[in-house]
Amino acid sequence: MHKWIVVLTCWCASALAATAGLNRYVDTPGYVDLGDLRQFESGHAVTEIIIPKTLIRMVAAMVRKEEPQFAEMLKHLELVHVHSIEVKNQQLSAVDEHINTLSDRLDRDGWDVLVRMREDDSQNQIFILPADEDGIRGLCVLFLDGSEAAFVNIVGRIDLEMLSRLGEQFDIPGLDEPDEPAAPGSDEQAAPSSDRPPEGVPDEPPGGEPSAPVEDAP
Repeated sequence: MHKWIVVLTCWCASALAATAGLNRYVDTPGYVDLGDLRQFESGHAVTEIIIPKTLIRMVAAMVRKEEPQFAEMLKHLELVHVHSIEVKNQQLSAVDEHINTLSDRLDRDGWDVLVRMREDDSQNQIFILPADEDGIRGLCVLFLDGSEAAFVNIVGRIDLEMLSRLGEQFDIPGLDEPDEPAAPGSDEQAAPSSDRPPEGVPDEPPGGEPSAPVEDAP
């Protein structure tokens, strides 16, 4: 999609959202109430993008010829809500606490953790709400990186393979180039990289059984 389409769509969506609000999505599976984020808007950089279903359908129609697969994915979305803010140093603790509160609520409400990363003043948490069938019906990103915070909610049926594409399209922090995660709830771990056998186990010669110890000649 061309950038001007994204800008125009987001501008129109924000205007519509100011009138209609987000209350109509409260009972929609996958919707997340992100709380009062205006309390953190003391910085100069504040961006809120609200794209409802009607405008998402318009975007899908615009890109159908060049990106038919992506357009088909967009048709299953109900809402894209991105709220990013500039975070002052004195606000870091409060924003961090707000993210943790949302994270605890999502855990209680049955959302699965797809990514949970934390380091110093930065963290990135991605939650998904499983659908009855394959796929997911909602996504929430809670992102904090020093001076920037972003709260994202995407409502609708989402294929996990489209996450990076959505992040790229809507400039979603923490979602544009995510690492490939293990399946939700999976305990899968990477296999050891070394080919050497465990300590105490003799090496196997190529194409045969372990060599027998050589006895000293009498």
